[in-house]
Amino acid sequence: MTNVKSHKLLSRHWNLYYMELGKFQKALREGGVSWNSLEQWCKFLSETHEPSEPLEEKFRNNKGIRKVHEMLQEFTEDERLREQYRLHEAWLRDQRTMERERVEIKEKLAAETRLRKKAEAELKEREKRSVMGLREAGYADERIADMLDIPEDRVKAVRK
Repeated sequence: MTNVKSHKLLSRHWNLYYMELGKFQKALREGGVSWNSLEQWCKFLSETHEPSEPLEEKFRNNKGIRKVHEMLQEFTEDERLREQYRLHEAWLRDQRTMERERVEIKEKLAAETRLRKKAEAELKEREKRSVMGLREAGYADERIADMLDIPEDRVKAVRK
């Protein structure tokens, strides 16, 4: 993780833990793990909770979990907050869609540019071969330009 403005690493400011909640729940049932704060969070996140019900006793000593539970209660009780959340989620979806479309358009434009450059190079090579062939046939540059309908300076620019 890096700071988006300074591009400095943030790894000394946080820790990231990956846990498979299914395996954690199994280990917790079997007594394979103790009940520290991280494990409380894993247990809390792996279960469904009804915000209208009181927080389970086993989580009450964890300030963070209590705070999250209170926030869930407040959020689910406040219609305006729910609507703000819904609108924000819709806005985020729209942003992701627009970004995906922007990337697709950019990729298509790059592909078309490559094709156009390739076609231009092929056309230039054909023009060169035509000019060289007509010169070998004895035609003057002015006549070649007229026959190929290209400017005479382009004909003169063609060298072996």
